[in-house]
Amino acid sequence: MELRTLFALIIGGFCGLVHAQVQVPSPSTFSITKPVAKPQTKFTLLDAEAPAPPSEELIAKFLTVREALFDARGIDVPQLTDDIVAAMSDAELLGRQGKYQLALNRLLTLERYMPLEEMPSHRVHGFTGWLYARLGNVERSQKHVALASAYQALLTQRIGKGDTQDNPLRTVLSTEPVEWSIARGVRAMNFKSSLYKGQLVSTMDFVEPVPSTQPKRLYSVLDIRTKALELKRSEHFGSLPPEKLNSEQRSLIELVRNKREQFLSDPGLRYGDLRTRLDAVLTEATSLEEAGKPREALAKLREIEALRPIQDIPTPRLWKVYGRLAGKTGEDDQQREMNGLLFGVQQAIATSGDARSAATAIPVMFVEEEHDWLVARRLTAKRRALQAHGTEQFNVWGVEEHDGTPHDVYFNITRMTALAGEEL
Repeated sequence: MELRTLFALIIGGFCGLVHAQVQVPSPSTFSITKPVAKPQTKFTLLDAEAPAPPSEELIAKFLTVREALFDARGIDVPQLTDDIVAAMSDAELLGRQGKYQLALNRLLTLERYMPLEEMPSHRVHGFTGWLYARLGNVERSQKHVALASAYQALLTQRIGKGDTQDNPLRTVLSTEPVEWSIARGVRAMNFKSSLYKGQLVSTMDFVEPVPSTQPKRLYSVLDIRTKALELKRSEHFGSLPPEKLNSEQRSLIELVRNKREQFLSDPGLRYGDLRTRLDAVLTEATSLEEAGKPREALAKLREIEALRPIQDIPTPRLWKVYGRLAGKTGEDDQQREMNGLLFGVQQAIATSGDARSAATAIPVMFVEEEHDWLVARRLTAKRRALQAHGTEQFNVWGVEEHDGTPHDVYFNITRMTALAGEEL
């Protein structure tokens, strides 16, 4: 039976965390048809063959996939969410340019997590089906149409109605309230969060596609396991107990400790030039990434290697951006390497001291490491002073804990200032 497809897209950017105050544009709907001879610059609603009703087998499969996100594989669900958003943004841009195979290739980079057919995203399957149709692969197109239909049913019928705080939409990815709005074909707005009966409930106002209708409200609750992973991510400078580390993790930490020692001991290092150039390429690369140009951003970042290989500049802010851009451009092996090194450098810093005294101060390579550490620990900086203790120098920050408790934290800048000379 010929039907309109049951999925829709937001063209362009996608809302990330539901706590953000964002305005989501009205979705453009589309469906699967035979391939066209020339590129389309706009997605339109077309006729298609789609399963009706949605497959109960596929719905059950997706419910299992969602639960399996938290199994022994240890998938980083917040990172998966970010990568889905980034892949869709890039793929939609390529699709609008008529580069259907490149767009599909970008989505296929998500298979580092799981097969694309298992991806827990209504939006991914809808767009993948559209791309396969453009490429003339009717069988795969229809398969993803069915997957999109099933995930739409899951979002709108199987994980809570979301009409009250007591019956919220129960999500595992922080973007699912927006995917729900896409699946429903409504315009979403006004994202907020508040406590209700001891749990954080997010709200999203939405307007049905009917003139003069009053906004309604969707209530949603993010799975506590995802929240725990988000908290772990934000506390990446928290030291892990040695007994919790496997041999690979211990090796990574030791490797990065050695790299930081080599960096701080290098008499030939042009520290001032490196620091200035690093600030510049990070700023320019971030701007290019935000403009939807990840390849150009990666090329810009690699310009720092004229002074020193990126792997030998062991500082979190560089490795984090480098790994993210490698993932966006399909350099999966490079991304995996940088993710491992990023873990290593975060733990190397976290285990170098508790920063509560000069004796347990954290040695830093760049002042920015101090700011990152303070932010990760949710400390509010009130003042900073330079102190000397014997032959060593320290940046001492007066900070407040989230409950208002004041104390000082110490960062050892002795070797950093020796490298910088009078430049710092």
